[in-house]
Amino acid sequence: MEARAALADLLEQKGRFREAMRQWEAVLKRNPRHVQGLLRLGTLYFREGLYDRALASYTGLVRADPKSYLGYFNMGLTHEKRGRKDEAKQAYIRALRVKPDFSKAHFRLGLIYQGEGNADAAIHAFQKAVQADSLYEQAYYRLGILFAKAGQVSEAAAAYEKATEINPKHVGAQVRLSRLYYDEKRYEAAMDRAKAAVQAEPKHARTYFALGLSARASGHFEAAIEAYRRVIALEPKFPGAYNNLAAIFAAQGENLEEGIALARKALELKPDTAGYLATLAELYYRNGEFDQAISTIQ
Repeated sequence: MEARAALADLLEQKGRFREAMRQWEAVLKRNPRHVQGLLRLGTLYFREGLYDRALASYTGLVRADPKSYLGYFNMGLTHEKRGRKDEAKQAYIRALRVKPDFSKAHFRLGLIYQGEGNADAAIHAFQKAVQADSLYEQAYYRLGILFAKAGQVSEAAAAYEKATEINPKHVGAQVRLSRLYYDEKRYEAAMDRAKAAVQAEPKHARTYFALGLSARASGHFEAAIEAYRRVIALEPKFPGAYNNLAAIFAAQGENLEEGIALARKALELKPDTAGYLATLAELYYRNGEFDQAISTIQ
């Protein structure tokens, strides 16, 4: 039996998952309470999208070993895949009864609470996750989102900063921290974070958009223009980038014809947006097209 288990392990390591499944099934046919077999087979079933079989394996695992926190945790993941959030929640809670410092279970609970709109419970769960694992960047990131939504700006900034300290390439945390600093009028700091986001993900339109916002606000107009042009190149249907680039040209009194075309494109993508109409009207006015300016804002 152990030779067959070793073969199953080897097949799994080589990516031959279906063959590994058959070997583990043979092991469990001889010993239905083989703990390793129940765990590995459940994981393989889960990987292949066979969620009912995975759940049966994990159920057998926790019956064979009631202290298998991984069994309960994997049951939770499987329930989530089936859309059974309440059952998943209970499975994660049972995993934590066995292993209270299991950071991944705290994190999954936090996600469920966040999805339910229970911010306090979600924050508590994510805090438990980072207490158990001080390098859990995604838990810090989620804390940042929840604190920001609650208006707890300093707590949100600290959480995002911790996430980026652990992983400087965490684009979401860098962008959100940039926006947080922007809202606080800390434009140079916002620009630094946006640059870090761009460096981490140079093909992500929203990183350049964040850079454009902070660069313009801090007076780095050429950098802002370049950033918005990159947004448009990466995501041609991003109306805010067209409008913001047009607004820079309006403020500078330069490239007015291009600015008008950009503002029109923004309105084509998102019609009747008040701010976009104001940008177009200003461009018409600066270009000497007074009737067009008036009709645009009426």
